[in-house]
Amino acid sequence: MTKEAVAEQAREIVRGIRDGTITFDTEEEAVAAIGMLVKKREYESAAELLEGLSHWILTYPRAGDGWSEHLIGDLCLTLLKLLENFGQLG
Repeated sequence: MTKEAVAEQAREIVRGIRDGTITFDTEEEAVAAIGMLVKKREYESAAELLEGLSHWILTYPRAGDGWSEHLIGDLCLTLLKLLENFGQLG
């Protein structure tokens, strides 16, 4: 689910609330519904990231001495770059 898809689903919920086609007993229930969309997107993003990293690790060249140390080093650098990118988002 893309960021745009989450935003569109959130808009649909808000429109439904405004139009009276979707009702919640409390404001907390409405906030929870939109919060679940955000959590779903976070989960799907993390799953995609882990799938990509897993594939990268499985296909990493295993030739020569010290390939595993190179794998760990490259993995650490990749994760640090990801953390830096995430930090720029917030």
